[in-house]
This record gives sequence, structure tokens and C-alpha cells, in this order.
Amino acid sequence: MRRILYFTLLLISIIGNIAFFLADGITYLHINQLQKTERTVFPKALSIEDFRQEVFDANMKILISGNRPDIPNFPTGVIERIKYNLGYKQPSHPFFEGGEPNHVMVATLQDAICRHDTVSIASIREIFDSRILHTELTEVDCSYSGGVAILLYQLTSNEKYKDYADNTLNWLVNRDTENGILYRKNNNKFQLNDGYGMYLPFLNAYSKAFGDTVSRKLIVKQMEIAAKYLMDSVSGIPVHGFTLDENHSKVMMCNFGRGISWFVSGLVDLDTSDLSTDCLEAICRLDSTLCKIWEKEGHFSQFPGQGGPSDLSAELPILYYLSHKGLVQLSDDQLLQYSTMADNGLLYHSSGSVTTTYSNLTGPNILAQAFILKLLNEKLK
Repeated sequence: MRRILYFTLLLISIIGNIAFFLADGITYLHINQLQKTERTVFPKALSIEDFRQEVFDANMKILISGNRPDIPNFPTGVIERIKYNLGYKQPSHPFFEGGEPNHVMVATLQDAICRHDTVSIASIREIFDSRILHTELTEVDCSYSGGVAILLYQLTSNEKYKDYADNTLNWLVNRDTENGILYRKNNNKFQLNDGYGMYLPFLNAYSKAFGDTVSRKLIVKQMEIAAKYLMDSVSGIPVHGFTLDENHSKVMMCNFGRGISWFVSGLVDLDTSDLSTDCLEAICRLDSTLCKIWEKEGHFSQFPGQGGPSDLSAELPILYYLSHKGLVQLSDDQLLQYSTMADNGLLYHSSGSVTTTYSNLTGPNILAQAFILKLLNEKLK
């Protein structure tokens, strides 16, 4: 009897230790490795061109693999963590249904076009044809894939790309409401600022490429709504969202860095000629506030103006927006400093998917990959 009890307790102990290792041991090892990488100061690139090539190669690997090298999102429950660490992760949206991959694809394709890199252009075209062209749009996140289609149409004159862009525009027109093009459904309660960085770049590209008035009217409408309900009346900074009821109350964080970066990425190259005075003034306030934060702190954190280290998923899109407008000028050395935060072209030091508190984990976010490449290309022009 004692032997049976002994072996039973031993078996329970072994199972418990295995469960502990699967739930917490592997999680600890993942976190430890991520934090070790975050603490590493990588060798500084010798030139802007060298750094650009490293980032370009990293972006191509991301696009070809279709894998998102993001910060792990570890579940809180023991059973859920065990499943996660064993590879049984919750189903997620296909890779190219995300807003970030489409920004990476546009930035990488633009880079390849500038350098007449026909091999990479053909590779990106094959990715688009096989993984995006025949899929249905399901969320606003997908809409900037239409920007890839426009670039491919301008390169090839193949009507299938124009058709895809047309379908994207029609989908957004049908998605439009009195509160704007809704970013996800959010139980029909909120409009969020993230979507501005997904559909505005497409609408802007479509309007300019084809001289289209429908897309232009949509742009103006979205911006007027933003000026009225999203952008702060003093700072111009967009809150994360507003309610869809008659009050249109501002909700959630008022200075969430990645939310701001999504918003301003939609304002790049924006034609402001037919925006109202109120809208133009709101944009001026936004620009002024962002410039003041940059001058004071020298970086953009997870919550800009509130301290904390750089959050590259916020910082790089905001810097690209400001530098593209000529409001900020970055030296070669400032840009090359980011190479010390990159492992073979893959940037770290971005926050996790946390919008109300400081992220416990930092790591890669591919939105940063798109905009560092844009910044480097701007420098090389």
C-alpha cells in the first residue's frame, strides 16, 4: 500500500512539474530570450544604404514567410499557457488581412521600384497574386492591400490590379457611415483612430492615381469627422476613439502612441486643398504638438509626452510623417542609431498590444519595419 501511495505521489509530482514547466518554464524562457535581445546593442550599420538593405531583406523574409514576428501574447490561464507553449494558439486573421503587413508590402515594393529591383518586384507580385488578389475584404485592416494593387497596376497595366483597387474602393464606400468608415465593428459602439492609417493611404493613392472624385470625397469626410470628434481641441492629438451615439464622446487613451502613429500615417501626402479651416487648424495643432514632444524628449514613447523609452511602432511612423512634411530633419547618424536596435534588419523596442498601461514586454512590430524603410529611402533620395 505504501509503495502504491509513494508511486502515486511521485507520479503527481512528475505531472505537476511537467505542467509547471509547460505553463511557466517555457514562458519564462521565451520572455528571457526576448528581454535579452531587447538589451542587446547591435553593431551600428556603416551607412544608410547598408541599413536600408538589411531592413529590406528582413521585410522580404517577413512577406515571403507570411509570419508576423511580433511580441508573444501569453495567456493568463495555466491550461491556456500550456496550449500556447505547445503551439495550440488561438486562430488569428490570415497574415495579409492585417494593416501592418500591407504597409510593409507597400514600403518594400516602393523601395524595389526605386532601385529597379526586378527580382524583388516579381516576388512581391507573386505573393500578391497568390495570397491577396482572390481574397475577399473582411475588415478595414485589409484595405491598404489596394495600395499594393495600384502600384502593380502602374507597373504592369494589368487590369486585374485595377479591378482589385476598384473593388477595394467600392467596399469602403459601402462601409462608410455618418460616423465615417468604421474600423471593425466594435459592437457598433465606437469608431477608432487606427483605421485612418489603413484606408486613408489607399484612398489617397487611388484619388491621385486615377483622378477619382469618389475617393477624394471620402477622404474629406473622414478628415472632417476626425477634426470634429477625434482630435483634441488644444493639442490636435487624436484620442483612440469616440462613441457612435449622439454625444460622440471621446473614449479610451488620449495619447496612445501606436494609435497616433496609425492616424498620422493616413495623413502622409494628404491633399488638404479642400479641407475646412477647422480641419486645417486641427492638423496644425497636431503637427505643433508632435514637434514639441520630439524637441523636448527626442523620441516618442508608448504614451508620447508622458515619459518612458522609445516605442518604435509609435516613433517611426510619426517621424516619417513629420519629416515628410519638412517639420523634422533627421541626420544620418540619428537614423543609423536605429540599426543598433535591429537584429539583421528586424527592429525591436516596440510595445506590445497594450493601450491603457505600459507594456511589460517589448519586441518587434512590423509597422516599424515599414516606416524605417520609408525614412531610409527618403534619406537616400
